[in-house]
Amino acid sequence: MFKYSNLVALLAMVVIGLVSCNDGDDGGSNEVTPEDIQVAFATSEVSVNENDTDPVSVKISLNAAAVADISAKIKVENGDGTEDSNYTLTPAPSDGIVSVDIAQGEKEATFSFAPVNNDQIDGDKQVNFTLTSVEGLKVLETATKFVVKIKDDETAKVEETDLFISEYAEASVGSHKYIEIYNPKSTSVDLSNYLIKGGNNGKGWQDDRELKLSGTLEAGAVYVISNESADDFILSKADVTLPFPSAVHHNGDDPIALFKSNGSGGYDLIDILGEENVDPGDGWSVAGVENATKDHTLVRKTAIFKGNTDWTVSAGTTAENSEWIVRDDQDWANLGVFGDEDAPVPSLEISETSFDFGEVNNGETSVSKSFTVSGTNVTEDVNVVAPTNYKLALSSSEEAIVSYVDEVMISDVSSAQTVFVVFQPESGLNGEKAGKIKISTVGASEEISLTGTEAGNDESGILAKTSFEVPSSVPGVKYTDTGDASVSHDLVNNTGEPVVDFTASGGEMGYNAKYEPVSGVTDGLVDGDFVGVTDYLNDVTAFTEGTQGYLLSDVDGKMIVEFDEVTVSTGVKVSLDVFLNDTGYETSNPEDAVRIYVKTNDSEVDIINSSGTDLNDFTGLTEGAWKNISATISGKTSVQLIVEFVCNSGSELIYLDNVLIQKAAIEL
Repeated sequence: MFKYSNLVALLAMVVIGLVSCNDGDDGGSNEVTPEDIQVAFATSEVSVNENDTDPVSVKISLNAAAVADISAKIKVENGDGTEDSNYTLTPAPSDGIVSVDIAQGEKEATFSFAPVNNDQIDGDKQVNFTLTSVEGLKVLETATKFVVKIKDDETAKVEETDLFISEYAEASVGSHKYIEIYNPKSTSVDLSNYLIKGGNNGKGWQDDRELKLSGTLEAGAVYVISNESADDFILSKADVTLPFPSAVHHNGDDPIALFKSNGSGGYDLIDILGEENVDPGDGWSVAGVENATKDHTLVRKTAIFKGNTDWTVSAGTTAENSEWIVRDDQDWANLGVFGDEDAPVPSLEISETSFDFGEVNNGETSVSKSFTVSGTNVTEDVNVVAPTNYKLALSSSEEAIVSYVDEVMISDVSSAQTVFVVFQPESGLNGEKAGKIKISTVGASEEISLTGTEAGNDESGILAKTSFEVPSSVPGVKYTDTGDASVSHDLVNNTGEPVVDFTASGGEMGYNAKYEPVSGVTDGLVDGDFVGVTDYLNDVTAFTEGTQGYLLSDVDGKMIVEFDEVTVSTGVKVSLDVFLNDTGYETSNPEDAVRIYVKTNDSEVDIINSSGTDLNDFTGLTEGAWKNISATISGKTSVQLIVEFVCNSGSELIYLDNVLIQKAAIEL
C-alpha cells in the first residue's frame, strides 16, 4: 500500500520489449512482433482520500519511443457502491473506455483522476482500470488491472456521532411546525436516553415544553415530532404529535434543544437550535438569512454528523459556513429523509368531500354512495378507513360488491379507483352520527365528512348512558394532579381544568377517576397532562356520539375511570366506543396496557385486556380508529364499568365515548 500527500502518482507502465532478431547472413535487422509485447502496471493498488483536492496524474509509460501515433484504451469499471459521480476522469470516458493518445516519438502520456467529496457517509469506494489494447498492436491476451481505492473521509466520523436535529419548520400560517431527529450511527439508538426541551419568549426551558423520547431509532433513520394541528402531510410523516403546549408549539423566537442522559440522573445538551434565555425578536438569522427561524424550513446539511451546542457556529453567517440550508416557508419536501435533496411530494385527489345519508334505522344499511381516489407521486399503498357506523367496499361496480368492511387498501392510484360507502348505524342511540373517512398514504392524506341519522331504537331499555356531553370541555388546558404520584389516590376536579370526575345529571351517568403508580414510572399527572372530558378532534376527527368524549393520555402510571354502579334485575349489555391512538407502545418500564371490564356484585368480567400483549399487536382494539366493544352480563344484581390505562407518553392515548348499559333483550 502506498501513501501519498498532495499528489498521488499512479504509474501504469506499458513495457514494449523491442527484441533484436537476426534474419541470417546479412548482419540482421530489428523487428517487433505482437508476441514480443509485455504489459505490466507498476503497482496493483493505490489509495486516495475522498477529500483530496489535487487531481491524480495517471501515467502510461513505454520503454521505448513510439514509432507512430498510437492510442491506449483503458476500461473503467466501478466497484460495489461506487458511482460515476464519485470521481472525474480527464479525458472523460466514452462507453466506459478512456482513450489516452501517445504521440510518435513519445515514451509516456497521462490522464487525470480526481475523487469527488460528496459530504456523505457512504463508505469506501473502488475504481478498477484495465488496459485492454494499444492501437496498432495486438489486443492484450491477459487483461492488466490497476485498482484505485477511495477512502470515505466521513465514515471515520461516525464513531463520534450522536443524534441531532436534522430539520425544523415554522410556518407563516397555521400550526405547521415540527422538528426531525436523525440517527447517523451504524447501530440503532434507545430513544429513552434523550429528551427535547423548548423555550418560550426568552424565558429559558419550560417544563410544559419538554418531551422525553421513547422507542428505538434505527441506524440512518429519522424521528419526526410535530404539532398535532400541523398539515396532514406533516402528520403523515410524524412519529409523535403533541398537543399544546409543547416544544413544537414554537414561534421563530423560541429555542429547541436535544439532551442526552449523562447516566447520573441528569441530561446534557447535545444540540440546539436558537439560544436559551434569549429573545431575538422575530427570529434568529441563519446562513445570512434574517429571521430564518421564522416562516422557514431549515434542513441540516448532509456534511453534518453530530449536534452543535454552539448555536452561533451552527447558524453561521453565510450559506457556505452554516450547518443549515434555509428553505422557503412551508417547503417540507425533504421531511422524513435526512439530507437536502429535493423530493417529489405525493398528493391524493378525491372526487367528493362529504356525504349525507339521511335517516336509517339501527341494524339496517343505507343506499350506497361512491367516490374515487387517484394520486400523483404515490409510491405506497393508500389506506381508506371508515368511522364508526359506516362501512366501505372497493369495487369497480356496486353489483360486484360481496361485503362491506371497516377498512380497504388500494395498491395503485395512478388511475382513479372507486370506493363505495354505506351507513350502518349500530350505536343503539337515536340521533345524528357524524364521522370522517380517512384516506392516507405516505406523504399525503384526505378526508370525507359523513353524516347520517340513526333511528328505530327503543331506548326504554337503556339503564344508564353517557357520551360526555356535559360538562363542557376546557380546550387547550391540561389537567394537573395535586396529589402524591408515589401513592394511589383519587383524582379531583380543578377549577378551570378538564373535568375528570362527574356526578350523574342531565341524563348522563357519573364517573370517578383514580391514579395508581406503576413500576417504571413515577411522574403521574402532577406535571400536567391532557386527560378528562375533551372536544379535541385532531386524533379522532369525530366522536361517535355528540361532540365530546373522555381522554386518557401520558398518565405516567395507571389511570382508572370507574363509572357509576348500576343495579340490575335482568341480563344487561355493557358497551362503549374506544379509540386507540396509532403510535409506538412499550412492553416494559412500564408495559403500556388497556383493561376494560365490568365489575359485578361478585366477579369481574373482562371486555378487553391487553396485559401481556404488545398494544401494537393487540386485536381487541384497532389503532387509529374507533371500535365498539361490549359484554353481556346475566345473573347479577349490579354492574359497574371500569377502564384502566397504563402509558407514559403524550402520543399514547385512548378516547372513550358512547357508554351504554342496557337490557340485553335489546339486540343492536
